[in-house]
Amino acid sequence: MLSHKAWSGHAVFRLFLGVFSTYCFGNLIVGLLYHFKIGLTEQTRGVLSLLVSLVFLQATAGLWIAVFLRENNMTWRDGFGFGRANSWFAIGIGLLAGMLVVPIAQGMMMLSEWGMNSLHLHPVAQQVVQEMQKPQMPGYQRSLLALLAIVGAPVVEEGLFRGLMYPTIKQAGYPRLALWVTSIIFAATHVTLVTFVPLAFFSVVLILLYEATDNLLAPIAAHSMFNFANFLLLMFQDQLNRALPPMH
Repeated sequence: MLSHKAWSGHAVFRLFLGVFSTYCFGNLIVGLLYHFKIGLTEQTRGVLSLLVSLVFLQATAGLWIAVFLRENNMTWRDGFGFGRANSWFAIGIGLLAGMLVVPIAQGMMMLSEWGMNSLHLHPVAQQVVQEMQKPQMPGYQRSLLALLAIVGAPVVEEGLFRGLMYPTIKQAGYPRLALWVTSIIFAATHVTLVTFVPLAFFSVVLILLYEATDNLLAPIAAHSMFNFANFLLLMFQDQLNRALPPMH
């Protein structure tokens, strides 16, 4: 059962407003960086802009959360359960859940692709995925994107969505609304229609993990494992396709 969080909804709203504002400022920097070629190729400028955008979002969001906890006289343990006696259990159960969710989410995405193709809609992958699929991408750039996706994104997104948004709405007296609003917004922020249903489902799993352990390390571990598994599937997609028997 998730413990009570001693913060107000107004304080959380101000935090999200701050994160959104700094994200917009970061995108302005990215736009300027992309506009001025500074001797870089189109491919390099595109990847560099994506990296700056992700780093700026994750770093500033982490700072906003740290300031938020400080203003509310809370530690990371008070706010999210870090350092509690069940931390290793939370990490273990999170990693296991992350692995188990991957094939289900992949199946959901295949159904989403089929549905979109049936409606003559073109499924578009996330920008990070599109960049990683480019064979000409240097290894160090791919490694940086992978690090941000596997380490940075789980920490920041879990802190914002499961750590702050979900308990705030729940404590306002709307537990079911908290579950679905958090999951829908989480899925929508990834800005791809084909992944909307799988990510909304994944968010529900992450919330249930948080509720069961009262430790945000569980959904962080699950999210990290989920992204890591999908990264491996993306990197070895051609080998997997050759290894699988053709469908008749």
